[in-house]
Amino acid sequence: MSTRKIVIGGLRLSAPDRTVQRGRRKIRLTPREFVLLWTLASSPGKLFRRRELMDAFHIAGAPPSPRVIDAHIARIRKKLRALGGDPSLIATVWCVGYKLRD
Repeated sequence: MSTRKIVIGGLRLSAPDRTVQRGRRKIRLTPREFVLLWTLASSPGKLFRRRELMDAFHIAGAPPSPRVIDAHIARIRKKLRALGGDPSLIATVWCVGYKLRD
C-alpha cells in the first residue's frame, strides 16, 4: 500500500488507519475486506482474477479457496448498500474475477 489514501465512487480509503468512509460515516470492514477493497481501488477498471486477489491477502498456511473472495465481495457490497453506497461499484466478471468501476 504505497499510496496512503484513495478516493473513488464516493468512498475515501485510508491505508494508515485502514478506514473506509462514505461522507462522514465510516464503513467497518474486516482487515481482509479492507485489503481486498484497497487492491481493487488501487487500479480502478483493472480486472483482477480471483487468484490475484487471494494473493493480496494470503496469510501463512493453506491458501484460501477462490469462493472466499466471493464471500468477502458479497459482504463488502452489503456494507456499502447499508450506507447508501453503490454496491455495483464492484463489478463481477463472471468466471474470472472482479474490478472496481472507474
